[in-house]
Amino acid sequence: MVDGKITAITNFGVFISFDENIEGLIHISELAWQRIDSPNELYRIGDKIKAEVVGIDGAKIFLSAKKLLQDPWQEASKKYKVGQVVKGTILKVNPFGLFVKLDEEIHGLAHISQLNLEPKKKITELFNTGEMIDFEIVNISIADHRLGLKLANGKSKAAQNVVEAAEDNTKTELAKTDKTNEPNEPNEPKADAKAVTESKSKTEPEVKKESKKKKTDTELKEDETSAVEKVDKKKAKTIKKKE
Repeated sequence: MVDGKITAITNFGVFISFDENIEGLIHISELAWQRIDSPNELYRIGDKIKAEVVGIDGAKIFLSAKKLLQDPWQEASKKYKVGQVVKGTILKVNPFGLFVKLDEEIHGLAHISQLNLEPKKKITELFNTGEMIDFEIVNISIADHRLGLKLANGKSKAAQNVVEAAEDNTKTELAKTDKTNEPNEPNEPKADAKAVTESKSKTEPEVKKESKKKKTDTELKEDETSAVEKVDKKKAKTIKKKE
């Protein structure tokens, strides 16, 4: 094992300096157990790093950083089984398939032949980086650190999109139907606020006055008769006095 410092970063790996100005290369495939697209994702120039010498070719020294780390694939067979349906995040869309992350350390490949693409459909039109999809594990090779995937349910991505859209529309329509069928509260007749206020504001004399107005025709006739009789009595008294 050597302790070194990163002196340069390239697309294919990092160069480190150790001991007395000895320089070696850690290939991108030896930086980590999981797949990485660029060494810049993990390291910066000047970072300290531990590595193990894995080969010497003349003046060239090849090292590995992942050899000093526990191999997560040794536990992969316990976590993942052939036929198991798992959720995976698409890391990269390539013409030949999808690189998929199952967890932080285990990545797999869904080959284009396992994606059930419809005729004339392009893989880049149906899949996007960062998208999470259900996959089924078709094979696992612990020794080769490989895991093969296929699209779950045996449906094409286009067909899945149609099904999901139909399910969303159904849920929306059901929600509208439920809202429409909600029982409406009966509209109770409201009392005329103006009438109530006027009724309360009336004084007792006004009430009595109104009650007097409600006399029947018979009562009015009786009152007229009584008045006539009183006038007749006054006339009779006046005649007697003159006699």
